[in-house]
Amino acid sequence: MRRLLVVIAVVVVAGAVVLAAVEIFAHVSGPSGLGLCATASGISVSVEDDTSLVDGPFAGGAIQAFGANATATLLGGLSYYYQNATPYDSLPAAETLPTTGGSGAENLTPLLAPYFPWGGIYPVAWNGTAWLIAGQATFGQVTEGAAVALTSGRVTNLTPLLGSYFSGQGIWIAGWDGQGWLIGGNSSSGASLVYLEGGKVTNLSGLLPNNQPGDWVQMVAWNGTAWLVGGQGVFGSWEGGHYVNLLPSSPFAKGGVFGIGWNGNEWLVGGDPPLLVAVQGVTVSAGPSLENWTHGWINTVVPLSFGWAAGGGAFVAGGGYTPRLELFGGSWSPGPTDLSSCLPASFAGGWVQFGGVVPGGIATSLLLVGEGGTNPTTLASHGAAANLSISVTL
Repeated sequence: MRRLLVVIAVVVVAGAVVLAAVEIFAHVSGPSGLGLCATASGISVSVEDDTSLVDGPFAGGAIQAFGANATATLLGGLSYYYQNATPYDSLPAAETLPTTGGSGAENLTPLLAPYFPWGGIYPVAWNGTAWLIAGQATFGQVTEGAAVALTSGRVTNLTPLLGSYFSGQGIWIAGWDGQGWLIGGNSSSGASLVYLEGGKVTNLSGLLPNNQPGDWVQMVAWNGTAWLVGGQGVFGSWEGGHYVNLLPSSPFAKGGVFGIGWNGNEWLVGGDPPLLVAVQGVTVSAGPSLENWTHGWINTVVPLSFGWAAGGGAFVAGGGYTPRLELFGGSWSPGPTDLSSCLPASFAGGWVQFGGVVPGGIATSLLLVGEGGTNPTTLASHGAAANLSISVTL
């Protein structure tokens, strides 16, 4: 899972030099149209391959994440990555797609690339007035976290505030709680977690127990009262200034937490190994079982109107990767339905990196992004995107 160096898959962040691709992905239909995927009884999936809409900026890299508001979805990631080059080699790219219809795209590379030289964009989030776009950059010989705020085409550079907390590595996730940003990643010394409110940064990294080099924060999520935090060697709840370590009571102690979802009642969490757990308060319990998913990892957990979707990747014999996607109902009934075969061919040889239901879409319309055609040695790949409209008759 290239996004944040899941060690079982591919390692990116340790001094990685990867440049950014970002685009605003409009709520428009893709040119590929919809195809019906036959699944289990009572479940039908219409699949739209939207890769052709985004294959300009991400043609040689990957889509790492997206954020959304009422009019647009902004995607971030890598335009090119070659792991074995010294130094790492990459190219920047960005573009916007129109919010309603039309053709052509606006290239944002000149606007954003100067803030992420020889780096990449990972989290993209919207707080109601501005986008937070963050990731990694290398300035001369210094690699660190990088971030900007984007408001109506105006960029505010946040790297001077945040970069040093992620020295040697980068920022991999950010979330908004109504007052400020919780921002996670890592530095050369271990996982990093900070809270940004206005121009004030509070370093919370000391809250993370047993933190050591090679750990990182990959996921933060807010449910209205508490934060859930996950990553390599990191899994805990932060509420009212108090952090509770959930890692020892979970199956992720030797791996990590890379996907978190909240459905209004409970958390569902996945990672490495590819298992799911439910969290109520600070109590961790077994989640739903998964089908045929024993060697891989979960990158994204998405609540839907009728249940949940979990996406990620798996290893294949002889090397390489294959994307995975499973669907299951609320409180795990009906049981898991393997939708991996419904993913477009653009994901083949790669994995699902991130997913969500975008504002303005129906609660059964799932946007998935990631990469395909990933070379296990060089990690060269291409971006992939799909919209799945899911119908369930129980």
